[in-house]
Amino acid sequence: MEINIFKYLNAARAVNIIKVFASFAISRFLDKPVVWGMPVSFSIEPTNYCNLRCPECPSGLGTLTRPLGFLDIENFKRFVDQVYRQSFYMQLYFQGEPFLHKDLLEMIRYAQSRNVYISISTNGHFISVKNIDELFNNPPDKIIFSMDGLDEKSYQAYRIGGSFAKAENALRLLVQAKKKSNKQKPFIELQFLVMKQNEHFAEEVIEYGEKLGVDKITLKTMQVTSYENAINFLPENKKYGRYTLTEDKFKIKK
Repeated sequence: MEINIFKYLNAARAVNIIKVFASFAISRFLDKPVVWGMPVSFSIEPTNYCNLRCPECPSGLGTLTRPLGFLDIENFKRFVDQVYRQSFYMQLYFQGEPFLHKDLLEMIRYAQSRNVYISISTNGHFISVKNIDELFNNPPDKIIFSMDGLDEKSYQAYRIGGSFAKAENALRLLVQAKKKSNKQKPFIELQFLVMKQNEHFAEEVIEYGEKLGVDKITLKTMQVTSYENAINFLPENKKYGRYTLTEDKFKIKK
């Protein structure tokens, strides 16, 4: 199971959830915003640095307008302390590679001490035999493992600067360590971004993930921000696309 919500509930969190859903229902009924309660989930970005140069990622491309850096561990703890009484689901990632942060495992430990569910997304290049045991001392609840290809050519078409072999070794290590630990977590989700360069693997990756032993395989449609990238990356198979592409523009499917 990806998440057992009852494991993370207490009276304050339960009351907050009721407030949030009640305000949503009333807002729809009145057709105007009514805001009660606090968000039940939140996102913290350990770093906006990344080791890869993915063509649709502003972090990897170096086009972020905000400064690059690493979140101070004490600021992380202060923020968690402000929200954990009502909020219980944390995304510990955004546009950078979380495992680049030297204090990531301490962040996981601290949030878990507050009974917070932790989801992390990674390209896997920094998961290795050197840190796998420490990771499983206090594993996150969920790891989204992004691997957009099943060979070097298809993988490096988008994950520029990365290595399919390195990512695959890390994923195998992660699955094997989970089996060895006899722990229910992390829930391992293999995420495959379908594009023109790898769509021939879209069905095969499901069998690949099941054979490997991941908990979930997700085929994700690609987001593009330019017509050039739409031409270069959008898959031919329309069921894997979120856009309608014409000779001179692209738009979201309705």
